Amino acid sequence: MVATLIEKHNAQVEWRPFYLRPDTPPEGMELPEYVKARAAQSNARLKQMANAAGLEMVFPTHIPNTRLAHEATEYALQRGNGLEFHRIVFDKFYGRGQDIGKWEVLRAAAEEAGLDAEEMQRLVGAGTYTAAVQSEVNQGVSDRRDRRADLCFERPLRHRRRPAV
Repeated sequence: MVATLIEKHNAQVEWRPFYLRPDTPPEGMELPEYVKARAAQSNARLKQMANAAGLEMVFPTHIPNTRLAHEATEYALQRGNGLEFHRIVFDKFYGRGQDIGKWEVLRAAAEEAGLDAEEMQRLVGAGTYTAAVQSEVNQGVSDRRDRRADLCFERPLRHRRRPAV
C-alpha cells in the first residue's frame, strides 16, 4: 500500500522509530489481558480490512522488544533499502506473527531485502545504531507531547461558552 502511494502520488515516506511499549523486556512479554480485551473489536475490523485488500493479518499476543528491529531498520536505511526492509519486517510481525525481536527473523528479513544479514547483526549487535535510533525515539516522544499540549490548550478555547447576557 505504501509503495502504491509512492508510485502513484510521488509521495515520500519516512518511517521513524517509536516504542509503543518502552517497558518491554529484551525477551518480549505477553500482551496483558486488559489490552487484548480492549483491542479485540478494532483487531477484528483491521483483519477484515486487510482480508478485503488480499492481505493476511494476525495479532500476536507475545509483544517483542522492537529495539533490534528499529536498529536493523536504521542499518537498512543507511544502505538505501529501509522501506523494503521495513515492509518485510512489518509483514513478518503482522502478516505471519513472527517475533521481530529475534535475530533469526531479522536476519531472514535482511536476506529477503537483499541486505547482508551477517553484517547487519554484527553492526546492530555492536550498538552502531543505538544512539541514532534512541535520538529518533526521543524526538518522536517530544513531538507527541507537543501535539498533546497543543490539543489540551486548543480544545478549551474552541469550546468555550459565551457568557449569558
